[in-house]
Amino acid sequence: MLEEVEAPTTFEHDNREFQYLGQDAEQGYHQFYRFTPEQTEVLLTSYDSEDELRVDDELRIFQGHPYDRLNEFTYQRGWEDLQEFDRPGYHSITEPEYRPDLNEGLGGTLFIDDYILPFRSKFGDAANILKSQSEDDDSVFVDYRPDFVEVAPQDSWEKFRVLPKVRGHNEITGSKIIDRIHVLDRGAEELLEEHQVDELAEDHFIEELGQLEMMDESMAELLIDEYTNLRTVSWAATSDVAHMENTYDIDCHELFEQLGEAGIYRNEQSPEAGVLHFPERRAEDLSESKQEKYFDEVLEPKDEEENPEDDSKQSGLADF
Repeated sequence: MLEEVEAPTTFEHDNREFQYLGQDAEQGYHQFYRFTPEQTEVLLTSYDSEDELRVDDELRIFQGHPYDRLNEFTYQRGWEDLQEFDRPGYHSITEPEYRPDLNEGLGGTLFIDDYILPFRSKFGDAANILKSQSEDDDSVFVDYRPDFVEVAPQDSWEKFRVLPKVRGHNEITGSKIIDRIHVLDRGAEELLEEHQVDELAEDHFIEELGQLEMMDESMAELLIDEYTNLRTVSWAATSDVAHMENTYDIDCHELFEQLGEAGIYRNEQSPEAGVLHFPERRAEDLSESKQEKYFDEVLEPKDEEENPEDDSKQSGLADF
């Protein structure tokens, strides 16, 4: 039989205020909780010989919305005097969106929650732009290796991370641009969603290709589905000729000319161009180092003496 002791409605510990949750019927702990966007914190307390509450243990419950985690937690044991608790107003991050009509000079704008970025932002520029939009610099974290920029909007239980990829042959001659957007659980660091910047702009790429006299919307959709962006379509017009002619019955010389005339030909020098999506079916054309660059792994192991000295020329990569 538990001793009847009335617990306070709030309890302060390490300059943090906790709300009374209830009494654990099995162990007799008076438990208190506190929500943060990253986690639910629970204190297990008991009365000492002087009838003062002391903290016996502190639990941190990660992953998912803090309210849902506490709700699950309360079903794990019997309770005495379990209190109701309100759902805090933490929100999810808004789906990233691409708008071609804003900031047209840089190829459009990315909207990520309440933050905006020019399309194809260089990594260093993106970090500064995001910081300039943050009321509290603590919400923006920059990995200075550099690997990513991370933003945790106020009162959101999720955060987003923008990741770069090299546009060009290497990090010295090329530049790191924003290529992917991850949505993560703030507490568990679990990846919830991944968005490719190219996928966000897919409709725009199709519309651009649809301007060509030789192209209808269905063909434009097929090309973007296979080649992902305008830069890779431009590469294919000169360097994937056999496949385009045999698969789509396209006159690649005419495609090359029309891309140029319409002003949508893209290579690595085009400020709004993304990274080259080299087809996996052409992996055997590349050295192992280039396979790792484009596919993050070696798909076609090669004998060292068979590696081409300059596979960029052989595979049509010199301008891309």
